[in-house]
Amino acid sequence: MATAVLTLKLDESKLGLFNRVPLSLYRQKGDERRFTPSAYALLGKIYNFSKTSNPDATCRLTYGQVREEFGFARSTVANAFEQLRSSKKIEKIDRDQDGTAYKATEECSGRQYDTIPQYLYTAEICVSGERRRLFLSEIRVLARLMTECAYAGNGGNAKTGGGVYRVSNKKLARILNLSETTVKKAILALMKAGLVYRSSKNKGINRYKLSGYEVSRECYAYTKYIVKRKISAPKTSKDVESANARTDRERYYSIARESAERRAERYLAIANKDEKFRDVTKRLSLMELSIAKAELREPAKVDVLKAQKELLKAQRLKMLKDMNLSEEMLVPRYACKCCSDTGFLPNGKACKCYDTGGR
Repeated sequence: MATAVLTLKLDESKLGLFNRVPLSLYRQKGDERRFTPSAYALLGKIYNFSKTSNPDATCRLTYGQVREEFGFARSTVANAFEQLRSSKKIEKIDRDQDGTAYKATEECSGRQYDTIPQYLYTAEICVSGERRRLFLSEIRVLARLMTECAYAGNGGNAKTGGGVYRVSNKKLARILNLSETTVKKAILALMKAGLVYRSSKNKGINRYKLSGYEVSRECYAYTKYIVKRKISAPKTSKDVESANARTDRERYYSIARESAERRAERYLAIANKDEKFRDVTKRLSLMELSIAKAELREPAKVDVLKAQKELLKAQRLKMLKDMNLSEEMLVPRYACKCCSDTGFLPNGKACKCYDTGGR
């Protein structure tokens, strides 16, 4: 599996944006019906910016901005605004050339908030060999896990950078106002995409069916882009030189990594044009789960399933060969195999190629 599990699509100037959404926003008293997921997402942003210590604070938006930051179609944006206005969850304050100013009308009870990075709405993940955007239900589940894992972190480990959050699917469904089936599907997709980890010993560890989850550190990328205003002394020439060197290294790694990943994505897109190849890839990705279940429930079927897996792998290889492709071409080929063109090893230490910028 490639190291990069989350492909960010939002403009770099907006990667530091995030919304602190109160959990009670998902289920407020007096609601006659549930909103669409897009309306909940939009309400979270408006609430985040308009409900502050400043009573005059508003959230100024344009349709174009919402489409860029959330990746919604124009009709979806219009429908979300209409739902929120007709139910009087938001009110329109004024309008000018910079957009329309909105304000959330209700105060949410409780003190629990989820931090949702804005880029999750447009980011791409890879599930069962296919690239797609995160579903809005997956974003809500992921944000809940991210928030709790961050609180439980205290350093965490090199892979996730956070702590472990133990919770049941039933409780997550109740907190986020989703069905238990939706939560199960979301967690399974997030695990397949490499955004969430759950070891076998952490699955349903007691009669309350609590499972322990960890979140990939790539999901917390927004923390690197948050603008922190500090008053500091003028930098010396040595400071400037060091900063320039660091910028050059970061630019090198970013270009090298993106080049390798784009090459792999291009070859994968060529292969996925073949419907039979997509079908074999999907069946092969599900085979591991089938084998694991068989080992627990029907050991006699394990050898049969393993033989089927080998047959599928052979079919996949033949299909790739017929398309003049190989398995190696479908994964990024990084210049540095130790750090995967990031400059840092999995343990957090600088790679040996870091001082020279990887060159």
